Amino acid sequence: VLLVPSAFTKVTGEAHWEILLRARAIETQCY
Repeated sequence: VLLVPSAFTKVTGEAHWEILLRARAIETQCY
């Protein structure tokens, strides 16, 4: 089970959310 809590604003989330998720997935090898 993977939980990814987030508290991004609309602008910040659109700009950074996808790349941050990819980076964490690569680090944990669960992408």
